Amino acid sequence: MAGTNLSISKATISNWHRLGVDGERRLTRRANKTLSERKIKADDYVANENARRLLAALAGMDAATEDIVYTLCVEKLKHRGIFDRDNVRKAICRQDLSAVPGINVEPEIWSDDDDLIGYVYQSMTSEGKRNVLGQYYTNSRVAGEMLADVVVGKDETLLDPCCGSGAFLLKANADSPSCLYGLDIDPTAVMIARTNLLAKYADCDFEPQIYCADFLALTSANSNDNAVIPDTFDYIYTNPPWGTDRHGARSASDVALRTRERSSMFLANSIGMMKRNGRLGFLLPTSLIKINAHRNIRKHILATTAIRRLTMYEGRFDGVFTDYFSLTLSAGHSSRQVYEVARATGRQVVELTPSDIDTSTIRTESLTDVDLRIVEKIESRRHDDLSHSRWALGIVTGDNRRKIKTRCTAGAEPIYRGRDVGCFGMREPSAYVEYKPETFQQCADEAMYRAEEKLIYRFIARYPIVAYDDGQRLCLNSANVLIPQVDGLTVKTVAALLNSDLYRYYYMLHYADIKILKGNLKSMPMPRMSKQQTAELDCMVDEMLAHGAIDGSMAELNRRVFGLFGITDKEQKHIKNKLLKL
Repeated sequence: MAGTNLSISKATISNWHRLGVDGERRLTRRANKTLSERKIKADDYVANENARRLLAALAGMDAATEDIVYTLCVEKLKHRGIFDRDNVRKAICRQDLSAVPGINVEPEIWSDDDDLIGYVYQSMTSEGKRNVLGQYYTNSRVAGEMLADVVVGKDETLLDPCCGSGAFLLKANADSPSCLYGLDIDPTAVMIARTNLLAKYADCDFEPQIYCADFLALTSANSNDNAVIPDTFDYIYTNPPWGTDRHGARSASDVALRTRERSSMFLANSIGMMKRNGRLGFLLPTSLIKINAHRNIRKHILATTAIRRLTMYEGRFDGVFTDYFSLTLSAGHSSRQVYEVARATGRQVVELTPSDIDTSTIRTESLTDVDLRIVEKIESRRHDDLSHSRWALGIVTGDNRRKIKTRCTAGAEPIYRGRDVGCFGMREPSAYVEYKPETFQQCADEAMYRAEEKLIYRFIARYPIVAYDDGQRLCLNSANVLIPQVDGLTVKTVAALLNSDLYRYYYMLHYADIKILKGNLKSMPMPRMSKQQTAELDCMVDEMLAHGAIDGSMAELNRRVFGLFGITDKEQKHIKNKLLKL
């Protein structure tokens, strides 16, 4: 891979060679965002006519983006009548930047409080650079909502540890700019944030406490810009970078939490810097409260803070395909985690159960007394789980168009997609493949696919949909493999439990996602059952494999599973109604 400094694993390069893929070409495709040159207008950040006019006027200008941004900063500060002040020049003037002639900004362009320069900078920066820096700035409306009940008194401090162009600092209700601190690793973003703060507090003679520095290391990222900040803060509000840090250990928290996920590291470090009565507000991807990979940071939150509020947002950032929410925490551990969950449709109070806390679950839906009673019954029968079972991902061919056939040809065999996985049985195949693992991009050990007995489950679903397989079938990556190893239970019995209404209800209460993740399935409680009970369920599974999972058969299976846990008729009705709503 000559000509690039991007770190590529040997396994990836080997796969490219094996699959006949042009690595250089592949890396510049949109799927690899780190090298994407595509530019996306930041209309989610600022959406007004002034912003669009300004960006249009700069289009095609033959100058470096950083020089254009510097010129806009100067123009804004001149408009405010403060550019000639010593503190202002010291804050934004940099030897590596020069003004761009021919940029004439109409005075009325600065008439509102929107961060127009931040909008221009994001819109002129490539998708690749934004992805590497995690540079997706926070919509000013969202920042304002998160800070709506925060008033930073004269003896208090607020920090944004990855401030970008200053959205949170601008929305903070502070007695003085001396209360506000910001850090960012991007010197151009720091310059914009300083400009914005100087313009907002034009009547004050101050030097913005916004530094070019890495919060996770708390060392200067720029030798000319030494960050000096307090050890603790009353308020820490931010939208941290999302995604994995691929450049090596950057924080002690990645060791303590066993994570390299950037937003988790920022969150853990920030929790450690809150004052005794401090408050923290973070904008985060919803995956943090949904998937098992983030279990350790959830555990850390529940062990060290009190959750105050979750606000679930609709829509996504420009160029990002991830839902997000805001999390507000108070310093200090609380044995009772009771908090508000806000949505566009309304608000509700959620209280976590001891089971939630034990499993590091942060739920977004409240449980009724009936829900709590049912969950308690299920948990009281927990004897084992699926954590020590065997798992495999479906095959990733790397080129379905060429390798997947619509009819069975010589040397080919059926391969099943997620949509082919039914309740207990597999539907008729619609795809065929020649099983040549060496040509696939990803393939599990053949022994997993060829096991005498296994379960195949859909990857995209709101609750488990599980088929029993003793035909050594192959599956694509929209379906995955589970070989249960549960004390006292057969493979068919596990299939019966996972496909039952009770287990679907339990899963949907605990995991608000459209993906069936291995980490979530691992935690599903498995009861102790007698040989007669397992034999009865196994016979019912055999019946459904022979004749299909018809309504009568499923009703009888559900009755048996409800009976295992002592679920009353009233509770069964509640479960069925809940499944219709979830």
